[in-house]
Amino acid sequence: MNVPLTWLAEYVVLPKSLPTDTSRQAMQAGETELTDKLTMAGHMLNRRWLTDDGEEVIDLELRGNRSDLFGIIGVAREVSAIFNTPLKLPRLSNLPTTANQSKLVSVEAPDLIERFLAFKLKVKIGPSPDWLVKILATYGLPSINNVVDITNYVMVETGEPMHAYDVAKLKGGRLILRRAKKNEKFITLLGTGVNLTSQDLAICDQHKVVGLTMIGGQGSGVSENTTEVILESAVYNQANVRRTARRLNIITEAGTRHEKLLDPNLVEFALKRALELLIKHAQAGMLGEACDYYPNKRTPRLIRLANSEAERLTGVKIAVKEQSQILASLGCSVLAKKEVLEIRVPTYRTDIEQSADLVEEIIRIHGYEKIPTLSLDGQLPPIQTENQITFANLVREI
Repeated sequence: MNVPLTWLAEYVVLPKSLPTDTSRQAMQAGETELTDKLTMAGHMLNRRWLTDDGEEVIDLELRGNRSDLFGIIGVAREVSAIFNTPLKLPRLSNLPTTANQSKLVSVEAPDLIERFLAFKLKVKIGPSPDWLVKILATYGLPSINNVVDITNYVMVETGEPMHAYDVAKLKGGRLILRRAKKNEKFITLLGTGVNLTSQDLAICDQHKVVGLTMIGGQGSGVSENTTEVILESAVYNQANVRRTARRLNIITEAGTRHEKLLDPNLVEFALKRALELLIKHAQAGMLGEACDYYPNKRTPRLIRLANSEAERLTGVKIAVKEQSQILASLGCSVLAKKEVLEIRVPTYRTDIEQSADLVEEIIRIHGYEKIPTLSLDGQLPPIQTENQITFANLVREI
């Protein structure tokens, strides 16, 4: 994950060894402290470099189960927790009201879609502002036009992919989400032709496939003549996305994120953010109600954590107050009760499922380096070999 530091600094204060010293040496010292702390918290620095414009970019090796970190805001939240500094979230706009029976989207493959939120906008296509062109280039994405650039910007900012379809290019003016037909043809926006199977989720109009979960189609993209778009963001079955992407050899920024276990509640946040920017930079205006397919709403998970559990698993005695502060800094709601903490985990932390996961969060922010160096004590457990392995060894010997 490429993280331009100027972009990251929009949401959280980055460390500086000498606050009054703006020299390159002092800035590098602060950047080293940042990357060292991120590495120690589990996000190893792969490399760092300067762009042609002198912008510092760090590349972090992220674990596949941390889908929240595939957005700059997610990385900023980690920095906020590590350095105990406030997190600043961007401005959002209100979405249009949701229609109970919307004709904008038809879902015919519900087993492959967890959430699909879409609405129609009028827009004015033009070049993106200089700051947007520059920040996308720093990350590594080319500028196309203001609408496409904003969808790409918000995808990297929040970690939630989205796509805009030109309404005039959609037969019937609506989207149909269905399984593709065997050997159905699709041409990507890059001009590459592929053959689909019935295992692939296809985003279609009334006559043809106009998009896949990881890439849009050549015939439905936003161009200089576009006046109306359907803007959508979704969470799909991540295993299905991965299988389709690998079989077709289509690796994209959107597909990389859709292959992770995304938070369906993030869809709404991302579209609110995109709408804020589209109103400002593309003169966007609402056209009707939104369609929100979300049959099984995901709610925060409640986990009980015994006060002694962190010490039992790590060997480090951490005050209950500090445990609560660390979890709260990561976005959890914490209620302290006698001998136990009741933790409500935000839905964007799809990797936290049980109390041991909470202990991992506590110790990595508290500091792995604080785990004492002690020899193991107690008796070794008896050796237990599964019957299947014992039988295989016996057959091998015979």
